[in-house]
Amino acid sequence: MTRPLTLILLILGCLLASGCLEVENVWTLNPDGSGKVKHSVVLRPGMLAALSPQSSRAFAQELLQESEGIEAWADFSYRKSDEGWLCFEGVGYFPDAAQVRLKHEVVQTRFARAGTAIVASFVGWRSQGDSLPFFGGETPKSLQEARTALLVARVQLGTMKAFLRGKDLLQLPGRVSSLAGPLEGPAEVAFSGERLSQFLGKLAQDDELLAAAIAQSAGQPLEPAQARALEQAMSEAYVGAGVAGLRSEGGQPAFDYAAEVAAAISAGREAYAEVGFARPGRPGLPLQNLRLVAIEHVWEESADHVLLDTFEPHVSMTWTASLGEKPLRVLGGRMTEARATDGSSLLLNEGPALEDLDARADLELGIRFSIQTRPARSVARLSGYIDYLLPGPVERKRELAFAAFQRDARAEGGRARLSEVSLEPGGILDLSLALPGVPEGQVAAVELVLGAEVIRGELQGSEELEAGEGPEERSGEDADEPGHALSLRFPGLRALPAKARFRLALYGAPTRHRLRFEMTRVDLSEQGR
Repeated sequence: MTRPLTLILLILGCLLASGCLEVENVWTLNPDGSGKVKHSVVLRPGMLAALSPQSSRAFAQELLQESEGIEAWADFSYRKSDEGWLCFEGVGYFPDAAQVRLKHEVVQTRFARAGTAIVASFVGWRSQGDSLPFFGGETPKSLQEARTALLVARVQLGTMKAFLRGKDLLQLPGRVSSLAGPLEGPAEVAFSGERLSQFLGKLAQDDELLAAAIAQSAGQPLEPAQARALEQAMSEAYVGAGVAGLRSEGGQPAFDYAAEVAAAISAGREAYAEVGFARPGRPGLPLQNLRLVAIEHVWEESADHVLLDTFEPHVSMTWTASLGEKPLRVLGGRMTEARATDGSSLLLNEGPALEDLDARADLELGIRFSIQTRPARSVARLSGYIDYLLPGPVERKRELAFAAFQRDARAEGGRARLSEVSLEPGGILDLSLALPGVPEGQVAAVELVLGAEVIRGELQGSEELEAGEGPEERSGEDADEPGHALSLRFPGLRALPAKARFRLALYGAPTRHRLRFEMTRVDLSEQGR
């Protein structure tokens, strides 16, 4: 027998190894698309977590940093339960619901504009508009073979039905309707392992649905009635009958967005600093010298595509530009719009993250990134955004005294240490200074104080400290405490000093900035196949 359902079983195996996930969201939207989401997550770490345990602080920091479209967070808390479960709860504010991508999702709730209305759609385990990969990379040759594959999948699910559970409640403004008609009150959608198991059982018992699933797996076109029946069955499996989509129009704002966001940013300063999350700042400065440097039309799938990718012919464009200011770190970016000259969308899936986004501060603040769109001879408009961090003003100084100036020497009364020390020909002192508890980019300057002589260091680079590095071994909740090691060079020394002091100037808390970019009338015709 072939190996149908390879992809589904692979996903199940990955989820079992990485843990069980429960997510609940309560969405509240205003008519202009702004809103807030109360986001609750419980992650029960799986087998992979035993190899590299994560603290609740790191879990929260990752969630906050990698959830896209959120302008500010309020009332958030995080903890590790007695059972070792990682828990987070907080309220995220967003100016445009269409741009929200939460780090942890079970039901993928997506919002879009349709004229003056807000349209909500829901998917689970698949990108919007894609088909469920029932049988992985291999198509069953018969109904019986397909039933056997589905039986295997249900047996696998039987041992882990609680591995995935999600529920979204939506409070939408004005007149709200679904496929089943008008709605009163909040709408609820949900997805779980139990629901998937029920769907697979229904699919196995319905010859017509199963034949449609096999045809879809083989890439064959479906009759309209077949497609509707299969889509309805999948909608019921993912989010419940009758709620495959919602439409909201009109109504009054549920809350004052600007006022609540300002209050959240002000009240959250200490909480942001505690979890190591940068508070929102002003808009980023526009990109400069934006240039299209390469175009590639990709018509056929290649070995570069991994198992979980769904290939689609596309155009890959590589752009370079200069940032208007020097960031501490570039966080990431996303393409939000790609329009053909006829107004149709060229976006792949739902707006892909920018690929190969690379910040090179040593090359005039240069960045390089790739954008993929559906094939076209020209693009009328491309737009997106890039997020980055800027340091705060220098707020304080810190002194480190070393009674011995040698490798592995520790600072008096502190946790810093000298991890490397060498005096090069010409009186150049090279050293590496490990600073547990000091995030990367927070150090503005380092001075070496030798009695009355002060030598300013030249920063050569830095790297993040791994768990267990530093003056003492770090584990448990402190295993991923922020810290890094600075590579420094000090000129003009005749010999290694017996002891010395370092004076560090430290930036204040960093701020998070978003720059938006737009390119118009991009001609791709001469580069085509």
